[in-house]
Amino acid sequence: VAASGGVNHALAFLLTEAGHGISLAVGLGNAVDLSAPDILGHLADDPATGAVALHIESVADGPRLVDSVRR
Repeated sequence: VAASGGVNHALAFLLTEAGHGISLAVGLGNAVDLSAPDILGHLADDPATGAVALHIESVADGPRLVDSVRR
């Protein structure tokens, strides 16, 4: 989950080189419709998700983000 599509691409390439893959990459852009806590909530409910990398540039609702990360 990244604020930038470029960061998603870079992570995908680095993980592939390290022998790992990704099943989903989410670019938040300016997060007008969905924010990091929304995406983290979805991923927390996905039994196939074992790990999440998060790159964000700003936080509109800190307590909500912390709750989502803890979940």
